[in-house]
Amino acid sequence: MLGLAAESNRRAYLLAPKCEREAGNDGLNAAGAGCTVSDLSAEGWHVCFGRDDVLHRNPEGCLGVMNGATSPVFFTTQMPSTGAFECTTSGDATNDLFGCGDLGCDFTTNATVAALCAPLVMSSHDGCKGLRNDLYCGDWCDHLGKYPGLPNSWDCGSESTTEGLAVTKTNPDQQGGVLCCLD
Repeated sequence: MLGLAAESNRRAYLLAPKCEREAGNDGLNAAGAGCTVSDLSAEGWHVCFGRDDVLHRNPEGCLGVMNGATSPVFFTTQMPSTGAFECTTSGDATNDLFGCGDLGCDFTTNATVAALCAPLVMSSHDGCKGLRNDLYCGDWCDHLGKYPGLPNSWDCGSESTTEGLAVTKTNPDQQGGVLCCLD
């Protein structure tokens, strides 16, 4: 289990809000132009750092995150991996996205992910292919291709190891977003 000290270290890497926290589907700047990830959370909240942050605020983890949500959705946190789905809150890790929901690659039965990431067992996989319908992810993943007619909303850039730095999302009212935790 990652310690709260590691999550405190992660906080040092947070980007300051740049658009008055007006990004996202209920903000005045829904597309988030000129914003940072911190602009997606209301004052007094932050995008959850990782598993310990989520479990500290909700001991049942992702339970309840789908209440009121329209499938498919993925709610990402700031927890990336160092590769091979080995989650970390280290500030220098940028690979993949991990969160809650019913969209993405479900690693519930993967022992490594269960030990390091749970309850954040849904992942974007390389280049967000677990969240898209145009990149092959295979049948083991609940990718967007299994939901015909929905547009791609998630984009993680062209590199398969820096999704955490490149991720953007269009269609702010579809397919989830970020998982926020109370400060």
